Amino acid sequence: MVLRSSVLVALLALSCNDKGGTSIDSGRLGDGGADGGTDGGADGGSGDGGSGDGGSGDGGDTGPAAVDWSAYRLTGNVRSDAITADNWSESRVVITAVDDDGLPPPDGSLLPLETSRGTLVDLSPSSGGEILATIRSGTWPGTAELTVDGRPLEGESRIEFLPGIPVSAQLHLHGSISEGAGTMQGHLEQARQTGVDLVWWSDHDYSYYLDHQIEVTGYDFENGSLESWLQVWPSTEVHALYWDHVVDELATETSEVTADAAHGGDKGWSLSGANDGSAELAESRYRIIVTPRANFKPLLAQVDMGFWIRPWTDAPGSEVDIVVPLSARRAGNDDQMEEPYHRVHFIWSQTSYENTEYDLYVPIEGTVGEWTEVSTDLSALVSKAFPDVGLDAHAELIDVAIRSADGETVRVDLDDFEWHQLFVGEELRGIQQEWLDAVDTPVQQLLGYEISLLPEGHITAFGSGVPLFPYGESDDWTATTAVQMVHDHGGIASFNHLFGVTGALYDDTEIAALIDEKTEELLRYDVYGCDVLEVGYRQRGGDLQDFLTVWDNLGIAGLFITGNGASDIHGRQEWAITANNFVTWIVGGNPSEDELMYNLKRGSAFFGDSSVFPNGNVEFEFTAPAAEAGPGQVVVGWTEPIDVHVVVDPATEGWNVRLVEDGEVVETWDVRAGKDDPDPTRVRFEADHTVDPAGGKLVRVEVWASPSEDASGLLFSNPIYFVDSAEGVPEDRIPVH
Repeated sequence: MVLRSSVLVALLALSCNDKGGTSIDSGRLGDGGADGGTDGGADGGSGDGGSGDGGSGDGGDTGPAAVDWSAYRLTGNVRSDAITADNWSESRVVITAVDDDGLPPPDGSLLPLETSRGTLVDLSPSSGGEILATIRSGTWPGTAELTVDGRPLEGESRIEFLPGIPVSAQLHLHGSISEGAGTMQGHLEQARQTGVDLVWWSDHDYSYYLDHQIEVTGYDFENGSLESWLQVWPSTEVHALYWDHVVDELATETSEVTADAAHGGDKGWSLSGANDGSAELAESRYRIIVTPRANFKPLLAQVDMGFWIRPWTDAPGSEVDIVVPLSARRAGNDDQMEEPYHRVHFIWSQTSYENTEYDLYVPIEGTVGEWTEVSTDLSALVSKAFPDVGLDAHAELIDVAIRSADGETVRVDLDDFEWHQLFVGEELRGIQQEWLDAVDTPVQQLLGYEISLLPEGHITAFGSGVPLFPYGESDDWTATTAVQMVHDHGGIASFNHLFGVTGALYDDTEIAALIDEKTEELLRYDVYGCDVLEVGYRQRGGDLQDFLTVWDNLGIAGLFITGNGASDIHGRQEWAITANNFVTWIVGGNPSEDELMYNLKRGSAFFGDSSVFPNGNVEFEFTAPAAEAGPGQVVVGWTEPIDVHVVVDPATEGWNVRLVEDGEVVETWDVRAGKDDPDPTRVRFEADHTVDPAGGKLVRVEVWASPSEDASGLLFSNPIYFVDSAEGVPEDRIPVH
């Protein structure tokens, strides 16, 4: 692809000809100084390539003599005769010029080339009879005809601008770097099964431990307590770090931090207890809890761990178990874990435990009444014991359990828990990228991350050039300055789950107030400069209609932001049956990272449930053909009624298609199978509706599983906007013809 800016392009002045095409004025390319770009007259020649000697500026050099291009045979060689209509894709054209005697025009001559569609973004002066041009597509499909003074080039003179191809993308997804039971390999398999083309990973930024910030590296009990504090961000904020008593089954128990239990320092932890005398083991278990989960360590980071233990009993009915859960399934909170998940047990027991599919037992070799150090390379240990897991997991450090049977008293001293990871920050992200690149999968993968500690909310940073967020550089970061940092490094940003992180639903009164509150906040701060708003959640504090309402409110107020669908899945659930399983289809040409970000930012996208379409493939068209406009685009100054066109293919009989204007449903259609539709799940739906855009209008399309109010949402377009004035409209949202 040709570079999108150059010294030459900076000198070019574009003008539209009477035929609606675009040309570069040959007079404006002369060396005639600052005034050499006027149309006609002596100071730069004719804007139509007419006569004149090139003119001169204020003391500038004389430009090349005007050329009668009708005397030359102009032959085009189009390098790409079909490109995507996205105002991004480009085609290089090589033009040769010779007269009847086979002679080229003078070097430096400027060809008045025009294109009927798209934009001429680069044009070189003639050199040895060769002229190089670059044509950038417009945003509407059609044929670009290349002409000089109304005469088509010989040879190849046409470039087809083709409709974009949708790429289905999961834009908010957490793997084993983040908390939760989800794995990178598992998510990639779910993407393959549901026909998702692209996974854009968005693990929490704090999980990479940039510069070892916001990190728990162990517990030494020197503060004399089972509670401590973690400094987070900003530096004035601390969060509780404590050992939670999550299982309490023993009949008697003592837990204290005391000098008598110290190994190296002044304090250590003493635990003892017994069951009620029954033959069945009873347990007391403690677990480190902290928010954010800065005690979780991704095994890709090469994690090692250790602790000191002094057991006082070795009776058959007593045991001590130091447990490292791996990417555990959780049921609502830290105290509840659901089977199955992998665990490593460092165990002091007279019972010989057999390893299982999910449990690795490492016996502690030691002597009663004496200190023993336990130390291991946890990443290597797990990778060898669970090859199906490998390093695609994180360690949730740590659980301590004592168990008793037959009334036996179990007693143990513990001290100096430590765990460390070798790789942090950008180095860890690089290792993650290498791991992802090595996975055998048809799914394209890109690596972003989620900025997760700002008080305004979570923000996804898309773009491989965006560094991890540098919390430590300032206590004054805001969402706005964070998004600016993303933009400064060539990325785009998404504002996530606008009603908060809860998966539950607020009641009607709460959500009504929250809709008003979030609308006012996001308008006041311009969504903090974000390019994308997560809209496609079926249930995330509010329901899908609540998210759509806020999005519509922003658009009606003149804030143009792309809506997308997301899942934010952290676990191992099947994508096809989980409630929040929306993906975003980004419509464009080459699915490179830069082009995907460009098309997502300009709203060339739709979102919905990919699992209801064969292999995730669907044709979803929403256009205003007379204005040559599609989703995400802003039509300026159109006052007459205009038809919009809708296509959904395949649709299923019984689905309900709805046209929304300014947040209100103004037209609905029920999908009906016709005589040419033998399969009721493979119906091609098409419809038109006339919109009156006077005074401004936001228009979009929705597809629901049925006409009922409690139907499941399936597919949603980005809006076409009609406005009176171009003031405040981003340039990349205005149609280019």
